[in-house]
Formats: sequence, structure tokens, C-alpha cells
Amino acid sequence: MRLGKRLTKRAVDAVHAGEKEIMLWDGDLRGFGVRVKPSGTKTYFIQYRNSRRRTRKFSIGQHGMLAPDEARKIARQLLAEVARGADPSAERKTRRDAETVSKFLDRFEKEHIAENLAVSTAKVWRYLIKTHIRPALGSFLIAAVTKQDIIKLHRSVPGQGRQANNVLTVLSSVFAKAEEWGARPEGKSPVAGVQRHKEKVRERFLSDQDITHLGKALRSAEEGDSEHPIHLAAVRLLLFSGARTSEVLSLEWRHVDFNNGLVAFPGVKGGERLSHPVSGHVIDILQGLPRVKGSPWILPMPTNPAEHVPYHQIRRCWDRLRTKAKLHDVRLHDLRHTVGTFGGQLGANAFMVRDMLRHRTLAMTSRYANRDNHPVRELSEKVAGRISAALQNNRPDEDEEAMGKNE
Repeated sequence: MRLGKRLTKRAVDAVHAGEKEIMLWDGDLRGFGVRVKPSGTKTYFIQYRNSRRRTRKFSIGQHGMLAPDEARKIARQLLAEVARGADPSAERKTRRDAETVSKFLDRFEKEHIAENLAVSTAKVWRYLIKTHIRPALGSFLIAAVTKQDIIKLHRSVPGQGRQANNVLTVLSSVFAKAEEWGARPEGKSPVAGVQRHKEKVRERFLSDQDITHLGKALRSAEEGDSEHPIHLAAVRLLLFSGARTSEVLSLEWRHVDFNNGLVAFPGVKGGERLSHPVSGHVIDILQGLPRVKGSPWILPMPTNPAEHVPYHQIRRCWDRLRTKAKLHDVRLHDLRHTVGTFGGQLGANAFMVRDMLRHRTLAMTSRYANRDNHPVRELSEKVAGRISAALQNNRPDEDEEAMGKNE
């Protein structure tokens, strides 16, 4: 139906819905009209031919939300763009079909996180994606995310500290992959230039006196049967080896070479295990552990030997031990810091300390140098010897002696 005059509100209001869709055309602007669906919805639109001479319709907005004159103004602009070669309908479809952040994250988790990150790191990244990134950006088009969107998300993370910065780290990788995989133009990462929060650098390691207190707590727990021997052995292994908690808990008997004093720890990013020299103290602890029939684990779960002891059980044991030892601010991971610090204090260079702790930053160095087990073992023995001496120190501390005299 074509009017001989301009579409007006009165004319559009007067059209009643029928069994089929009704189209009412404007008399002034060719290609502009309003569609009335059987449901009663009235929508302004334009009809045009694209560069391939195919007829297309493009919806502008609903009657009531837009007045006829407002819709006509928009229609005139769109038809002018069509005359210059644009195709609004195709462009809208492209935007509608474009990848959302949530959809891209599905691919990112499957093709990048699962294949390239260590298990522990992957777990943290997935948590940050689920907790912070998807809720804030999931519905956005990956190509449309701006720097301001990233800044807003960064500021919204509780605490505005390390976790917020970790979210930025994940986002930086996400948008780098978006460029690599063609989801965004190259050099257009919205994370670039976003200011990170200042973090407090935590450098806590145990002193010889701290370890003496810990040794007393360990002996008290062993003598009083207040802790399971498996849990206490895990703590001792962490203290003497400097290994990560997940690495110690996942050890199987087949990973230990008792004859040569080697333990096969996981490689970088959860890769192939590599034999690593450890001190005799570590070997002694391992040799003193009972083997549970049918279980491959060095530290099997007491109630289910088919599984290794879970982290939360070791964490609870550690919380009780550090309370007894009055080391309230010491985390399990600080045992690893202690091993590294002792190594540095004993005069070892940074490369040897990193090799002893198996930091991933030594991966490049190892390509150019032959790795000799002996310097690392010697360093491990020195560190373990110092830890052992402090653990077995039964003498009161100087502060305790002083307190006793004053009393």
C-alpha cells in the first residue's frame, strides 16, 4: 500500500493488523515505509537493492519508539549510504554474527589454556575468566571491546590488587590471541597501556630460628600423634626440596630414582617430567615412607590410597603447625622461598638457585648449557643441611632464655 503523501503518526495509527503482513509506503521518500505484522507490531524500514542488485529490507525501529519524521530522517541517511555502495542489512548481519567475548573465551580455554598452561596456572585462569571476565565482558563483541571497558573491569575486581592485575594478565593473552586468530585488527589490543595496581611485594622466608620453632612443632605432632604421618611427611618434603605443593603431592614411586638421588618433577607448563637432583635428606624422607599396596602415590590419601592426599588436608595440617610454631604469617609456599633464599645466602648464583627450584625462566639458559647435576646437588645438600640443623635444634632461643631469667 502506497500513500500519496508523507507517512504521519495518524496514518500509521489508523492501520490495523490483518492476517498477513501489511506494508505502508511513504509518498515522499522512495524505499521508506512501515510494516504492520499480524501481531500488531509496526516497524519502520527501508527497502533497497544492494551492489549485487538483490532486494534487501532493513528495520529502523518500532512505531511509538520512533516518530515518522525521526524514522524518515534515519531512512534518508541509510539510503544515501546505499547509494554510495553500503549494504546496511549485510553489515548488521555481520555484526550480529560476530564473535562475542564469551564465545571467543570458549575457544581460548580449549585451544590455548588447555594446551599451553600448567595445570595449576590453567585452574587460576579459568577461575578468573569465570568469576570476573565472562560476567563483565561476555556479551560484548570481541572486536568491539575498548580500553575503557578493560579499565572499568580492572577497577571492579575486589581488592584492586594482585587479583585485579592477574585479570589483566589473562585479558592481555586473550586479546593477543584475538589478534593472532583474526578476531581483532592487529595492534589494537584494548589492554595496552592499562595501568596496573601497585602490589605489595611479599618476601617471607623462614630464619634459622623460625625453622627451629617449626622443628619443635613437627616433633611434638609426631610424638603426640596429633597429625597423620603422611601430612607431616608432605611438610618435610616441601621444606627440604623447595618443590611446589602440587609437585610433591603428585609424586609417584616410579618418579624416584633412589640409586642416583633423582626425583622426576613435572616440566614447565605441566610438560614431561624431568629427573632432578635432590639432597640426601629428601631421599631419606622418601625411604622412610611406607608403600601402600596397590597405590602408586608416595603420599596417598589415608582414607583412599587410590588417590593422593589432597591439598586442603596439607594446608590444614600446616595451619596447625604454624600456629604451634608461632609462624602465623608463613604460608606453605614460603617454604619454597626459604630454600631459594638459603641457596642465595650460601653464595650460589641466580642460575643455580633457579635451577634448583626449576624456575621456568631457566628454560632458555638450559638450551645453551650442559646441565651438570653435581653443582645443584651440592647446593641442595648445603641448604638441606642448614635446614636439618635448625629443625633439630632443641636449645631454647636466646629470647626465651632472656625471658626465663627475667621471670
